[in-house]
Amino acid sequence: MANTTLGYESSHTGSQIDAAVDAVLGTDGETSLPDRLTDTENAIEGHTSDIASLDERMTNVEEQVNDLPSVTDGDATDLDIADGNGNVLVRFSRGHIKTKYFDSSEGGGAGSGDVEVINGQHTDLDIADENGNVIVRFADGGILTKNFKTGAHHVHFSFDDIQHCITSLFAGNYSSVWNHPFFALLKTWHETYGATFSLLMFTTCFRNITNKFASELGAAADWLKWSLHGNDYSESGTADGAADWMAMVNAVITLTGNPDAIDRHTRLSSFTGSTANITAMRNCPFGVVCLSGSETEVRLSYNFDANEQKYMYNYNVYYQSLTNLHFVRSYERFDSKVWNTTYATNIANYVNGRDFSEFFIHEYSLFNSSYQILSTAQTFITEFFKLVKKNGYIPTFWQIK
Repeated sequence: MANTTLGYESSHTGSQIDAAVDAVLGTDGETSLPDRLTDTENAIEGHTSDIASLDERMTNVEEQVNDLPSVTDGDATDLDIADGNGNVLVRFSRGHIKTKYFDSSEGGGAGSGDVEVINGQHTDLDIADENGNVIVRFADGGILTKNFKTGAHHVHFSFDDIQHCITSLFAGNYSSVWNHPFFALLKTWHETYGATFSLLMFTTCFRNITNKFASELGAAADWLKWSLHGNDYSESGTADGAADWMAMVNAVITLTGNPDAIDRHTRLSSFTGSTANITAMRNCPFGVVCLSGSETEVRLSYNFDANEQKYMYNYNVYYQSLTNLHFVRSYERFDSKVWNTTYATNIANYVNGRDFSEFFIHEYSLFNSSYQILSTAQTFITEFFKLVKKNGYIPTFWQIK
């Protein structure tokens, strides 16, 4: 007799069918076969719903993947910044940033025509605030930033050709370094205006140094630092950069007892320095990390070519991957200058356009070979630091700015 329990004819008995269903669906010993089949159908419908949901999620992922930047010219593009018409202005790709020239006179839109030229440099893209002040500039393969008007402006002041103050300090009968006229004046400027100083030494004064004033000078390391000015370190020079740098390090540690008193930013004599010499100085213990370059667009600094000098002059700071050193432009030297309102205005404008500004004078302009303080330079430096304090600029050092 045929069995129609499942809705179709079968030669198997009901118990055989029940056993087969139990083997596939399991059994709780109570639920009837129709109910168990209904539960199974509901479960299948639930899984079907889950599958549909998964399909929907996969579709969303596919859409997001499709929205990712495309691969252009064989380069994986991480991010494109484009204008309203889809013209790519900035592309972040494989760890690099690429820019496309645009016509800034047309409201910042992309263009293939005119290119803005500022200070002799091509500007790829400027990012500005609502008042039109440039905050980030992409130019000539580099990225330049400028502080907001409320941002900090740092100033660094150094003396070149240090020798007379050292010679007279140790030759004189001083019980305290602060009784010496040169160092007393530095301390007054620091206490009155928050001034900081770097004293860049000739190697000839190292032999005069002892540790007599180490406790006082070591305690002043946060505002008074020392470094090498040195000799001729050019390709044609005979000076050994690494040897002179280490002689300076040892002299400063003897003089101050404090390695924090070593300034790792200096200006080498006459801006000379071959690649070999300045790289050797960089690799020394307490090695140089930044060099002050010349104050003009045409006088080459260290191992620079004309383009590097022009870049530093126009943009203030230049990083050279060849030597792993930073170079900062020097402002015009203060030697023989008489303070006036024009200088005050020019210096303020200069500092306001930079994060870090480098100023310098030679020791002989303030403290001569007769060991006398010269009033013209004293007045100029006093007025300079009055301006620094009034305008809220921050006297500092490159390595801690």
